[in-house]
Amino acid sequence: MSVTWSAIRDWDAGAVEDAAQQVKLRVDELSQVADELNWTHPRGWHGDASDRARAERKSLVSRFDDIGHEADPVKRALRTAADAIEILRRDQDEAEYLARHYDMIISDAGTLVTDTGRGFDPHSAETAERMRIAQQVSDEIARILAQASIVDEELAATLRRATHPAYYPDANGDRSRLNPPPGGSPSEINEWWLGLSEEERNELTATAPEWVGSTDGIPAEYRDTANRQVLAGQQADLTTQLDELKNELDEHRGTLAEAIIRAQIDDLEAKLRGLGDIQNRLENPDGGAPDAYLLGVDADSGQAIIAMGNPDTATNVATFVPGTGSGLDSINGDMNRTDSMAEAAKKEGSPSTSVITWVGYAAPQDLSEAARPSYADDAKRDLDRFQDGLRATHEGQPSHNTVIGHSYGSTVIGHTAASEGLDADDVVFVGSPGVGVDNAADLNLPPGHVHATVAAHDIIQVSNVDLDLVPQIDTDVHGPDPAGKDFGASVFESDPGTEGPRYQGGLSTEAHSQYWDDGNKALRNMGLIIAGKQTA
Repeated sequence: MSVTWSAIRDWDAGAVEDAAQQVKLRVDELSQVADELNWTHPRGWHGDASDRARAERKSLVSRFDDIGHEADPVKRALRTAADAIEILRRDQDEAEYLARHYDMIISDAGTLVTDTGRGFDPHSAETAERMRIAQQVSDEIARILAQASIVDEELAATLRRATHPAYYPDANGDRSRLNPPPGGSPSEINEWWLGLSEEERNELTATAPEWVGSTDGIPAEYRDTANRQVLAGQQADLTTQLDELKNELDEHRGTLAEAIIRAQIDDLEAKLRGLGDIQNRLENPDGGAPDAYLLGVDADSGQAIIAMGNPDTATNVATFVPGTGSGLDSINGDMNRTDSMAEAAKKEGSPSTSVITWVGYAAPQDLSEAARPSYADDAKRDLDRFQDGLRATHEGQPSHNTVIGHSYGSTVIGHTAASEGLDADDVVFVGSPGVGVDNAADLNLPPGHVHATVAAHDIIQVSNVDLDLVPQIDTDVHGPDPAGKDFGASVFESDPGTEGPRYQGGLSTEAHSQYWDDGNKALRNMGLIIAGKQTA
């Protein structure tokens, strides 16, 4: 269940810090007992009974040491949680003080109640300022609740790992291999995972599904199993939150709070629709469509990663990075595009294919946000690590890997390739506003393996024009069109798309989204690239 506002009020950082201290004291006591046991064997005692006693004592001391090692991450997690709780409680107090100052109340569920019985002139400057503060406080409430959920989940996961039998020593008394390498790369994570028994992997998947499901380097089948648990839990949590908000809405109809609650309800309903779309694709693939694997899902951030086909066994693997506006509310359309690319690759002779919808980043949600390179910079390490994970978990001969970006998604790929060194055989830029570099040679990929296309009527072309009206302002913020003749990419053909009005020079927003329409030359060419073949 999600953390509530009232639950955070009850959190006691001091009590959590005391628990950490108690863990330390108990470990110190065990260590002292272990030291004493090492000196308890009577002198001059020999024979079988003596040997058995010595072995038993050694095993017991070893177990005490193991408990000490198991307790270390618990102690650290408790202290980290205590520090985080102290900050959360301070932020909560500040939010409540601000709400009270403007005659508002924060409910136990975390909803801001703006109608407290006092009358306000809806047209006054005071009311306008109050509504601005209401939005500010609502945003702060959402941030505090999200951070509290992270603190709660991380501490719970640590406690589960410390207490579940899957984490006890194996038959030889060794438990070190059950700890993932701290800060490990996807290949190191994969090596560690493969060293576990099947029983241990299944136990980890069942008891720490959030961690298993989101960790690059763990095979797709295990991540999928874990994330289906996470998906069900998030659907239940959002449904509960939605029911609570609808009950609150009934109490605040006709008040200033109604608009805020309705916006929260709309957001939850959109996320639930997206999660439902994912569940439907997982459980009901269209005839002939490959099985889907859920490689990541986070309703709070609106992110999800879904593979059409198993990337660990496919000959050809592609990752599709959508652009502005992507999130759970639009995930169905992105999954449909992914299915279309998988089918296109199959038609071009790919013996086995996995195409992945990667909404694994916080995408810009409007054109003003899309003008900022910061979204791409924030995403590049996650995309790079995800690609490394695909390499680490793949079975048999290395797969042919392609990364395809549409619109701002191409900007994400460009930033990743230029600064991180993207582990891909080919990259494809579709309808791109620019990829952060001036030339394909800056992307650290071999010549001929950077591909681009733009439809003749795609409105995106206006973003590739440097107006040079004010020397200090760069209007072409993401760089030149990668489908331009001077960029150095292998340009492939697309259908022109819907023609726009004359006052827009024939450009249209419709053409920006038609690359995946049946029969579009772009779709066939993407299928060829995914299959490792030359474009038509």
